[in-house]
Amino acid sequence: MTEPPPQDPASSASKAKTTRYSAPALEKGLQILELLADQESGLSQNQIAQQLGRSVNEIFRMLNCLEQFGYIYRQRPEDLYYLTLKLFELGHHQPPLKRLLMAAQQPMRKLVNQIRSSCHLTVLHNNQMMVVARQDSPEPLSFIARLGSLYSLASIPAGRVMLAFQPPELQAQWLQELAKDIAEWGDPTAFRERLALIRQRGYEHTHQEVHQGVVSLSFPIQDSTGLAHAALTVPLIITTRTPPDVDTVIALTAAATEHIQLALGWLRADD
Repeated sequence: MTEPPPQDPASSASKAKTTRYSAPALEKGLQILELLADQESGLSQNQIAQQLGRSVNEIFRMLNCLEQFGYIYRQRPEDLYYLTLKLFELGHHQPPLKRLLMAAQQPMRKLVNQIRSSCHLTVLHNNQMMVVARQDSPEPLSFIARLGSLYSLASIPAGRVMLAFQPPELQAQWLQELAKDIAEWGDPTAFRERLALIRQRGYEHTHQEVHQGVVSLSFPIQDSTGLAHAALTVPLIITTRTPPDVDTVIALTAAATEHIQLALGWLRADD
């Protein structure tokens, strides 16, 4: 009889450790999330099972669990499963937010002193944009965004900036989830064209869209891949006495966003 080849002790220990700490249910859940993350459209329960090489019975409970906790949603009556944005939102919890606020504090303070107008910072929160920081204008008359205020992604410049600077597949999913809000904004085709325009010029520029007499400029805070994680917005109050130089404000706001990105390590000094 031939003796089996000797086992590598390190390999055996590694294998034993892997087997000891395996979590089949978790593995199934992660496989489902990774599969749906790669899809441009939803998948049925049968399609998910087939692509993962599992039976429908194996994934049935996991699909229900992921749906219950908000990581996936089922579109009826087609019964197609899609990945939600919950994982994206979890990535924006407290430690990164604190880092963002620290990086933005000085550039925002400098900006309001330069343009004599307020500015505020918004981030994604439960499929809405939340105001998380602001710098008030030194002038007696200014527009102030209340901290903690929530707005639809489709309804404000900052939300559209966030949508414009996302990967195409994630943007498409968002547009589907926000169909009702987009319909209230206007024509869905025009909305998509608006996002393309924002991405092309690098910011959103609206005149009296949200508030009478206010011009809004909103710029993305982007990481090194171009993905938007926040938006810096300047609401300019238009007065007949001292109308603002919008072009100058655009240039200064763009510089402020670059300084924030530099402080976060998302933009190199030589870029």
